[in-house]
Amino acid sequence: MIEWLRRVDPARRFLVAPDRVWTYGDAYFEVERKIIPGHRLVRPSLDSSSVFEILAGLSGGGLTVGGPVDRIASKPDADLVVFTSGTTGPPKGVRLTMANLEAASQASMRHLRHDETDNWILAMPLHHVGGLSIVVRQVYSGGSITLLPGFDPVTFAAAMHEDVTMVSAVPTMLRRIIHFGPFTGLRAVLVGGGPIPDGLLEEAVAAG
Repeated sequence: MIEWLRRVDPARRFLVAPDRVWTYGDAYFEVERKIIPGHRLVRPSLDSSSVFEILAGLSGGGLTVGGPVDRIASKPDADLVVFTSGTTGPPKGVRLTMANLEAASQASMRHLRHDETDNWILAMPLHHVGGLSIVVRQVYSGGSITLLPGFDPVTFAAAMHEDVTMVSAVPTMLRRIIHFGPFTGLRAVLVGGGPIPDGLLEEAVAAG
């Protein structure tokens, strides 16, 4: 992960957070100083410190990302352990490798055609794969992230009217923002995390 950060122009914008704007050079410095030996456990919040802690774990001895109530018995030997949402039973830890994360990032870039010019909004929890994947794929592609402290439809839509080009959302989030459109700079919306109600995608397209 630290090598992914290093290969991007250090002056390029990486993270637009409520506290400040971080370049890739800033991010590299923050991650490098946070790297520690061994596998680490984090329970992240939606803030820049958690983003850098996650990247440091993936650059070091490995990382388990847990939510507030995930029961973690041990720190397994894996690059990344992320928990399922628990919709069909207790959340389960899924073991991933850096090769998995790289392949997923490459597939995302091919399918959605995003690159270093794209800015992805992040308001999904970092302890689930939806939010975590935004960070991983943007570091891989050299793109930027607009980080929000949580999902508020007014704030989320306002950010989309600025320079956000890519969005990840669950169906409920999509339903709550479409009436703020059209969003002229938007290139793609990735919707998942649950069943999509009939007609929602057509309604979103019609709303721009």
